[in-house]
Amino acid sequence: MGNAITLTDLIDAPEEFSRFIPKFDNLFLNVKDTNTTDLSNMDHPFSWLLTVLQQDTADETTMRKALLTALSRLDSLEPSHAAQHRNALLFLCHLILFRRPEQERNDLMRLVQGHTDDVEVKNMIKSAAETLIEQGKIQEKHDSLIRLLQKRIGDVSETVINQIRAIQNSSDLDDLFDQAAEANSLNDVDLPNAE
Repeated sequence: MGNAITLTDLIDAPEEFSRFIPKFDNLFLNVKDTNTTDLSNMDHPFSWLLTVLQQDTADETTMRKALLTALSRLDSLEPSHAAQHRNALLFLCHLILFRRPEQERNDLMRLVQGHTDDVEVKNMIKSAAETLIEQGKIQEKHDSLIRLLQKRIGDVSETVINQIRAIQNSSDLDDLFDQAAEANSLNDVDLPNAE
């Protein structure tokens, strides 16, 4: 907790007006260093989400356990808190997508999906799954193109590999693959920004 700051600290007001000037507290909660039990005991959906956030870089088993605990508690919310439940699930989806390793995401998203009938959440999970599948296909095309270039022309520089990995358009990668299949040198492949 920080020190209370009053407006009288910021402006020169007569003492008799001090009781009319509001006080503000600074709050800093270091989520990572807060005891998980203390957060859980707050018995509020926000604190349940914070217990999962604490584990954003933990191993998969620990993250999965924290997620299941939070989902179970969120399931106990009254129907009148449906919006709060949906928002909490959307937060968890974003946390999974942006903070967890790629190989864990599908499994963790399925856990969240099993705890909702909300169309918005299900659509987000479906869209995220489709995005992950597409990213996987792009990654495979990157790897195949690099392997093909290595077989056709020998060593491929880190610069060229980075140029290839920067390409996110599937049809552009297909075109480059076709070029690489007949290439005798790197000059035969029309890489973007090639030196």
